[in-house]
Amino acid sequence: MDINRFEYLLRKQLESELSEPEQAEFDQLLLTIDPELQQAVIDRLDVQGDPHMVWETGRRTRIYDNIQQAIANENGRRTRYTGLVAAVALFVVLSAAAIWYWSDLRLSTQYQTAEKPVQDIYLLQEERSTLRLPDGKTIVLQDNDQKELTMAGLKRMIDQQGEEYYQAVAPGKPEQAVGFLTFRSAKGHTSRIVLADGSSVVLNSGSSLYYPRAFDPSKREVRLEGEAFFDVAHDARHPFFVQVKGATIKVLGTSFNLTAYPDEKEVTATLVEGSVYFSNQHSSVYLKPGEQAIAQNNQTHISKKIVDAKAISLWREGYFYFEDQSVASILNAVKRWYDIAEINVQATPEERFSGTFKRTKSLNQLLRNLQKLGSFNYHINERRVTIME
Repeated sequence: MDINRFEYLLRKQLESELSEPEQAEFDQLLLTIDPELQQAVIDRLDVQGDPHMVWETGRRTRIYDNIQQAIANENGRRTRYTGLVAAVALFVVLSAAAIWYWSDLRLSTQYQTAEKPVQDIYLLQEERSTLRLPDGKTIVLQDNDQKELTMAGLKRMIDQQGEEYYQAVAPGKPEQAVGFLTFRSAKGHTSRIVLADGSSVVLNSGSSLYYPRAFDPSKREVRLEGEAFFDVAHDARHPFFVQVKGATIKVLGTSFNLTAYPDEKEVTATLVEGSVYFSNQHSSVYLKPGEQAIAQNNQTHISKKIVDAKAISLWREGYFYFEDQSVASILNAVKRWYDIAEINVQATPEERFSGTFKRTKSLNQLLRNLQKLGSFNYHINERRVTIME
């Protein structure tokens, strides 16, 4: 794959000089080149800072239209979302390129800031996934051998892609089926567990799933704290229930993303496939694929809207997805991944951000990517992040 060719075509695209064959080639490269390589090209263009190349906002719109057309041409040919991520990621960084040429003073200040040594915060790596037993004992999953795990109700497995996951093991004795277990994903990691009925649950960083070792004969029921993606095994006679912060999600067999963090004021359910029934003590709604339901604390109404359901669940693939969020809101979202001790907002920037960002090991790298899209500054000191204008 010729990254130099990609950079050459990108420069011509920004100058609106691509021929039709070159445009087709460029559209294809958007869908095949890794987003991080695309980011590196844009960073290089930014640093070089050609004074004769003025990045007009109109060009950003035309590029985005081309990206959308390329995605449409690829529909039905990809089972994963690499092409979508590549296109959206490039649109985000092209947005940066479109607005970086504000003024010589602003640009000079930005790069002076970037060149200064800065403390950083990294992805959490020390914690490990755990399993809490009905008697209150907690075991660290990676520290236990297979025999101990089986006795605790889990079996360590490797899928066809070489990824580790855990399989719930049916109890050997009736008395072992009593009580709930708590499977908790380590901070800085995602973890997957396959329940006894075949339902798969991927847990986001620091999230917990409460589940029985054996389901009740009449229904399947679990409880979630945090965020998870559910792929529920179909069983018409035994509906699947997820309990979250006073709300209930009922399904028969479907795929959906569910967010219910204890420190947040809302519960959000986003449906990818199938159908779900979302309810609390005040109201209820049915969801169709591509719809999202939001229940705010202390509010009787459950709102519903159409969203990009697949993009919302891209955290499983190593990406952050933001939709019309402030810098402070983004930091509150990513603090579950990074070892952030405190967030101090001295000034609230007006910009709001939408897009898909690669989950970098460094928080500083993520913030610098965002900084290209908006007028804000930040300071990191001893795991504390300060946002300034």
